[in-house]
Order: sequence, then C-alpha cells, then structure tokens
Amino acid sequence: MDDRLIWKAENNGLYSVKSVYRLCMEELVDVSHLRSPGHCSGIWRLKVPPKIKNLLWRMCRGCLPTRVRLQDKGVQCPVSCVSCDDSYEDLAHICFECPLTVQVWHTTGLWNTVHKVFLEKNSSVDAIFELLHQLSQEFSQRFAAVLWSLWKHRNFKLWQDVTETCAHVVDRACHIMEDWYAANDTIPAARRNNTSTNSVRNDQMTTTTPVRQSGSGTTRNSSATMSDIGTEGGSI
Repeated sequence: MDDRLIWKAENNGLYSVKSVYRLCMEELVDVSHLRSPGHCSGIWRLKVPPKIKNLLWRMCRGCLPTRVRLQDKGVQCPVSCVSCDDSYEDLAHICFECPLTVQVWHTTGLWNTVHKVFLEKNSSVDAIFELLHQLSQEFSQRFAAVLWSLWKHRNFKLWQDVTETCAHVVDRACHIMEDWYAANDTIPAARRNNTSTNSVRNDQMTTTTPVRQSGSGTTRNSSATMSDIGTEGGSI
C-alpha cells in the first residue's frame, strides 16, 4: 500500500475548514469565557421555526434587549415593564411574572409546571433550560412558541402602542406552529394519536402537561382556553 497524507481531524482523512475551526476551538484557543451554562443543543433540536430557536438562544445568552438589560449596557431608557408598568422589566418578568404572562400560561395549561420550575431555579435562564428538558416534544414546542409570542406582544406594545389580550398572544403562538407544521408536512404526535372527539382533545390541551419519561388573529375574549383557540384557529 502506498503512503498517503491524511488529515487526522476528520474520520475520512480529508481536510476541511470546519474541522480546523473545531480543532482550534477545542484544543488551541481558550473559549471557556464565551460559553454559557445550560444545554443550548436542546434549543437547536426543537422542532419549531428558526426565529423561535434564535429568540430562545438570545434569551439564554443574555442578549435579549429587555429594558433592564439595555440599562446595564448603558442605554438610557425606562426600566418599567411595557405591559404592566412594573418597575423592573427583565427576562424573568417578561417570561414568568408579568400579569399578562401568568394569564397566558394559565390559558395554555402550562402554568403549574412553568411556575413550579421557575420557583425552583436560580434564574429564568435555568428555568427555560429545565422546562425544555422536562416537557415532552409537543409541549416544548408550545412553550417555545408562547415565549416567542410574549416577546412579540411586548414589542407591539413598545413600538406600535398596540394592546393585545391574552387570547391574541396564545392565538399567535398557535398559528405560527400550525403554519410551520403545514410548511414542513408535520403532524404533532398528539394529533396523530388522537382521532376521537373534540372533548377528548380539549381535555388533553387544558388539563395535562406531559413530561419526558426519562429523567395576531381574530380578537377573542381573554378568558378563552387553549382548547377553544385550538378548535377555532389550530392548536399547538
């Protein structure tokens, strides 16, 4: 056999720029200060639109421009919540504490799980990572879509002075996932397995929060449930 040159950083022995970059990041350059705690791979594995993944990544990397974060970066702006005038608009307030946010989580049927994890964790970022780990695939998708819709709601209020109801926020989360399912020819597992009556579907949407076994549309009343919105405009 003739001798030949091989590139040891690739299994096939062929040189690639990607493998050089990986080699530098892992062995030659100290990038530990750039890494954030948590498992960002769980974000990128979510079956949701890319813009939702990007938002979650920004949340967990601490680069979402909440008013408190902007103040930390030297931007002169109020720190009160855009939606409720609370004196402190940070990530925890937007995702878990704002009165509208609490109402939204109740409507989606995720409040008990979300609230419990948030109280147990030291930060909102830890809570987001833990919820993505605990929740089943379908409910992780719902959780991520609702976070995206809550941030959308905040920006509508800030930049366009648009006041939305809880139903608006939930409905937008429903529709973005319905559109993504349609574009990717994907059917949620619960819908594939559930061919019974609407009452059974409604029970599943409002009273259960499956976890892993291991380890703006038409205006609606703000008291609408996830099942009501799911029946009218698609469920997450």
